[in-house]
Amino acid sequence: MKHLNDSDSESSNVIWLIQILLIVLKLTGAISSAWWAVMLPIELMLTFAILSELLRIGR
Repeated sequence: MKHLNDSDSESSNVIWLIQILLIVLKLTGAISSAWWAVMLPIELMLTFAILSELLRIGR
């Protein structure tokens, strides 16, 4: 039962973090769409770099 509670709290923490991130992203988008235009490609490149790095380490 303890393990179940641990995984439940972990998943709820992840969901909570995602919700906060979405709110922050919406706020930044509302504040400045030009900022979005600059940040989106950077975010995509960073995400791709992190994913490729993780895949490389995983092999």
